Amino acid sequence: MKKIYSLALLALTGFAFGQISLTALNTAYTQNFDGLANTSTGSLTLSGTLAGWSVSETGANANATYTADTGALNAGDTYSYGSTGSTDRALGSIASGNLLSRWGAQFTNNTGSPITQLAVAYTGEEWRMGQATRGTNDQITFEYSTNATSLTTGTWTGVSALTYNTTDISGTAGTRDGNSASLRTALNSTISGLNIAAGQTFWIRFVDVNITGTDDGLAIDDFSLTPQGSALATIDNKVADKAFVKNTSVENEIHFGLKSDIKVFTAGGQLVKTASVKENGVLNVADLQKGIYIVTGNINGKAVSEKIIKR
Repeated sequence: MKKIYSLALLALTGFAFGQISLTALNTAYTQNFDGLANTSTGSLTLSGTLAGWSVSETGANANATYTADTGALNAGDTYSYGSTGSTDRALGSIASGNLLSRWGAQFTNNTGSPITQLAVAYTGEEWRMGQATRGTNDQITFEYSTNATSLTTGTWTGVSALTYNTTDISGTAGTRDGNSASLRTALNSTISGLNIAAGQTFWIRFVDVNITGTDDGLAIDDFSLTPQGSALATIDNKVADKAFVKNTSVENEIHFGLKSDIKVFTAGGQLVKTASVKENGVLNVADLQKGIYIVTGNINGKAVSEKIIKR
């Protein structure tokens, strides 16, 4: 499709609601996208089992919806791909000069330890071949950011091992069955060298590349992300924790052993309280509902955290 942009027509739609809480190292978060609509259109304000995921569209065709499709449509748009009426869905798009789409999710490290690695896996699916004689692969790229506040802000790092190239570039243009084994590509890679502190958020995103010629209908499915940390980092963090929070089962007060600026998060990653506490200080949490919370702080430049139970 022609790559002619009109600044006067350029539009942007992007939605980011909630965060996905990672509560334990070496425990995978998974997403199969079956919560997408399987008929008609759905709102880009993703919710339910898709809470924490976001979609951002740019271009003249950007709007507030995605479209359920079998690969029959060729317009630039964000799509919920799958067989007719099937609840087995995949999230994808067709890039064009009038529509660029990206999708991703925001995570919060509520494991109580620094995350030093992320094991990421997903399956790329081809639901439409845009142009039979194009001769090159279409692509979806994967990126992550530790300072983004949305899909379109911050500094992003690409992971080439997680780039999905069109599975099949032969044959006529038109609909493909992305659930067919011959049109699916499984990808996985471990991102190392990270230092995501307890309580810190980070983002991942998939970007549908707008290549020369008519683009393919590509999608992602069966996504998983597993936070990992080194044994040393975990031990050091727990040693500091012993002096950080004195009581982990509380009724109305949290007692602290050291001076710190602290934040209290729900198990779902929502920030509910911030405070500065003194050495041997006390924080009143009588206003919080019963449940599990993550308390984070910084001791001598080191991020520490502790899970507490509010009785």
